[in-house]
Amino acid sequence: MVERKINIGINHGREAFYANGVSISLHKSTFTLDFRQTVQKVDDIADKPQTTFFTSHNTLIIEPQMAKGFLDILKQSIENYEKQFGKIKVEKKPKKSAEVEDVKLIKSDNYIG
Repeated sequence: MVERKINIGINHGREAFYANGVSISLHKSTFTLDFRQTVQKVDDIADKPQTTFFTSHNTLIIEPQMAKGFLDILKQSIENYEKQFGKIKVEKKPKKSAEVEDVKLIKSDNYIG
């Protein structure tokens, strides 16, 4: 029998991405998770403050079966987190700001990615 050597390469992808907003759009064959990061920058121009908001996106597209598996893993991870660090408190109506956005569900027919 001939012995074969197999090499495996790993692409670790991008650096970690902090998201303070997410939208989910549905299609028959995919879930599109659009993770957003919005930050505010204030500059003094001619002694007048000027505010600029910057938004970055990282989008993940997965099949429904993967989405369901992801949900199971996420639920278990949250349970483990709360056992180790205490209950996660969630406000019923988060304040709208550049730093905190609601999770939104977007239908595929009105999603502009």
